[in-house]
Amino acid sequence: MDDVNFDNLSIRYNSPEMVENRLKLEDETTFPLSEVADILFPRQIKDRIGKVCKPKHLDRLPDCLKSAAEKATDILIQAGDILVTRMGKLNFTLVEHDFNEPVFASNYLFVIRPKGDSINSEFLFLYFKSNTAQNYFLQFEPGVIGHFFY
Repeated sequence: MDDVNFDNLSIRYNSPEMVENRLKLEDETTFPLSEVADILFPRQIKDRIGKVCKPKHLDRLPDCLKSAAEKATDILIQAGDILVTRMGKLNFTLVEHDFNEPVFASNYLFVIRPKGDSINSEFLFLYFKSNTAQNYFLQFEPGVIGHFFY
């Protein structure tokens, strides 16, 4: 029973593959995400209206510009941001270019914004897509991905 993590009793978390992945990560030099990036939680602003990028737009960002104006948030999306779904299936995308008009992040997203030159946003995005990162995310049950960013 010494090798079972009682803080997370999901089958996935304690599977041999996930344990191996965590051990692999322990051997690597890593930094908390909050040291290299700001993790932003958009909140709606009462009197602000604008284009809003929602989780459904993550597979095709230009569609954000086609949406009708609605209650906006306090986070304006900019090139280099990584948009991450807050609930449900983990999905994320890299904003490669600025939009030609202001677009706000939905309050159903996290925005990961690299701090200065501490890390390249493209590298961070590709790391999130790597098998190591994907396996790390998979070990947690759906709907609790948010604890990585708090």
